[in-house]
Amino acid sequence: MTRHMSTQQYQANKVSFQSCIAWIEFGTQLKSTLVHPKLKWTTIHQSSLHTKRVNSKVLMNLDLLDIFRIRMCTDDDLRDYPFARNGKCFLIESTVDEKFVFETNDKRKSMTLIRGLKLLVSELAMKVALGSDYSDYFSPSGYNLN
Repeated sequence: MTRHMSTQQYQANKVSFQSCIAWIEFGTQLKSTLVHPKLKWTTIHQSSLHTKRVNSKVLMNLDLLDIFRIRMCTDDDLRDYPFARNGKCFLIESTVDEKFVFETNDKRKSMTLIRGLKLLVSELAMKVALGSDYSDYFSPSGYNLN
């Protein structure tokens, strides 16, 4: 997967896009602090065609409950992302005015990721809003329902 940088981000960092891997990390409860489940990603540096090295220092994350929109990118969305290819990119918007554009190999993969993330975020939000048991989203060793 590729994360695209906006024109402003490019001017600040001189990087227009980055290969990355992403995953969902369980939340946990530490004594009196609740750490929310997150979507996390880190960049991959390819030194050759056969070796990929994960950069553990550049770790980005977004709380699942901070995500309020996930959708395919439109032409208007991609004006600020000059290297993103329409039809393969999707947009994640957060409640803290952040936008993240990711690109996959094809539209089908993007649609699958969008559908999965929407289901995950909406189910977690619904369980929290209704006061239901949301322990499925927390690591068993760190969360206690008592």
